[in-house]
Amino acid sequence: MQTILITGSTGFVGKNFLSDKRSEQYNILNPSSSELNLLDINSTKSYFRSTNPDLIINAAGKVGGILKNMNANYDFLTTNSLINLNLIMTI
Repeated sequence: MQTILITGSTGFVGKNFLSDKRSEQYNILNPSSSELNLLDINSTKSYFRSTNPDLIINAAGKVGGILKNMNANYDFLTTNSLINLNLIMTI
């Protein structure tokens, strides 16, 4: 059975992946941000070493709505970029 890692599984997109009936065919990993801190490269590498997922669905990200994004656009951009960079550097 293949193992699929779904990051951001408590958000809108991630929840939909978890609720899809086809997900029952796989071993699904859906860690909380405290279990897998995607902002920390060492945490990310350690999690991947211990779980060795076959497929990654990345739905993790900092979100906050239009006004919040407009007022803190640099923070949103750098945080979301770091999440993706750490995933890329780990795989």
